[in-house]
Amino acid sequence: MSTSLANLGGPTSVTVDVDKGVSGIPGTQFYLSNGNPNIPTSLPGIIPRRYDFTTNIDPTDSEYLFLYQYNFIPGTETLAWIPGFKLVPNTVARNEAAIFVNGQSLIEFNVELPPGYSSGTGGIPEDYDIQFEISNVAGTTQQNPVAASFAITSLLVDGGIATIGMGFSAIEFSSGSWVPVSGNKVIHLIITVV
Repeated sequence: MSTSLANLGGPTSVTVDVDKGVSGIPGTQFYLSNGNPNIPTSLPGIIPRRYDFTTNIDPTDSEYLFLYQYNFIPGTETLAWIPGFKLVPNTVARNEAAIFVNGQSLIEFNVELPPGYSSGTGGIPEDYDIQFEISNVAGTTQQNPVAASFAITSLLVDGGIATIGMGFSAIEFSSGSWVPVSGNKVIHLIITVV
């Protein structure tokens, strides 16, 4: 076994072969289509190239907000707009300041609803999901474990804007026992409207 550092290390040279890829002009354009882009009236005057992209911006279409790529239909030599995935603008993240008194807090805030969302009576969304976390304000060094619940106390929809009132009940584990949360906190919200 050698103890010389000169014997350690990699090769003196490395060769890298690079494939230049498919010849021709690659598609690089991004378009907005008014509906399914495979329907000619959705992208009037556009002549797509392979690998171009488009997004369906028609809120009444069943594939609203899908991103498509112009490519071969799998197993064929026919070019078409192939749906890839759906963009998700129906999620809102918010950080709301809250003051807790004896474990209770009320907050109210506005959320812009996405176009084409499913609504029930009075424009109120039928399907939504709210996730939240309660944390200390910035500058606090220790975050105690928190157990909490919420209730929507009011919901008004006007002109595509939802004004939401929420009530929170929370306790935190401090000094070996669960006590009501008190003082200034931040409520981190993720609201998804379907």
